[in-house]
Amino acid sequence: MSEWDWIHRLVSEAYRDNDTARILMYEHFSQALDIGGEAPDKSLDLLDQSRMIARELGEKWWVQLINHWELNTLLYYKRDYSQVIEKAVKAVVEVRKPEYEHFPLRVYLHNDLVSAYLGIDPIGYREQIQAAIDYMESQPPPDINFHQVMLILKADFLCINGNFDLALKYAFAILEESEQGEHYLSSAYSVLCNIAFARRDWQKMKEWALPGEMAARRTHYESNLIELLAWNAVAARQLGADQEALRFFHAATQHLAAYGSEPHADSYKAMAAYHELSGDPAKACRIRERQLEVLEGKARYFAECQCRLEIVRLRKALGLPIEDAAAGAREAVSYLKDPSLMLKQLEDYLHVSSQ
Repeated sequence: MSEWDWIHRLVSEAYRDNDTARILMYEHFSQALDIGGEAPDKSLDLLDQSRMIARELGEKWWVQLINHWELNTLLYYKRDYSQVIEKAVKAVVEVRKPEYEHFPLRVYLHNDLVSAYLGIDPIGYREQIQAAIDYMESQPPPDINFHQVMLILKADFLCINGNFDLALKYAFAILEESEQGEHYLSSAYSVLCNIAFARRDWQKMKEWALPGEMAARRTHYESNLIELLAWNAVAARQLGADQEALRFFHAATQHLAAYGSEPHADSYKAMAAYHELSGDPAKACRIRERQLEVLEGKARYFAECQCRLEIVRLRKALGLPIEDAAAGAREAVSYLKDPSLMLKQLEDYLHVSSQ
């Protein structure tokens, strides 16, 4: 049974029987999915209304369906992680009960939990992430897409932890399976571009960013499109194609301005890199400061720490005051389960001489 089979059956029966409560439950859900990217707060309200009806009707599977899409909206559109671990853990505990044995989204709720851990503190939650991945791999795949879900999850986890060779293996596996579905294809290219950036391999970045951009356009994955356009700009800039780089960068900023939600943190990373590599660290610093404005108060501690550290580094390079930036970085780092690596990086930045 796929994610949608049981939903289609329930909805068909509701319309056949003129079951107004279940029809309304479905309509709230359908409307929420339609506007999730453009109006995440309204989408969350509609999901909550659908869930309340489901609880009144005793539709336990539908409640967990809503929990999954609520988490997706918080994780990928609103990008507010303040309550996601609490919500995801509660859902995961519930769906491990026998009555959910055949619930198609049971393992996807585990995926939501891993995504929450990755977004909040992927180093501190390393053991919990690995345990959840091991559990998911032990379960029967609910549909054909689940293998790619696991591949991109592991690629992201490994990339964050600096295990680039193994991350490459999983990202390439998604490219090889693209004929089965392209939903995660641009995400795989995003991982590859981040690895190319870490290794300063501009030619590989170009080879990966161009098809990644096209995949993001085909799948209407706007957040990935912004990031991959920016990586295209970085690659073109470093390979000497300045006009092409400018065109890519303008396209990235235009899509960012039109985007109704917050883009992935790597979009800011790529745009800041473009400015810094173009010899304009002041603009790179402003990009990071803009990123910080949208990160604060969202419990995305790992991304916030990385952003604050970059602000310290860039302000130091520009000869600007860094006391407040360093204090903010220290406070943000204190929320990590193991702050030692970030604190060491901060101290390294503080003791580097301005150029």
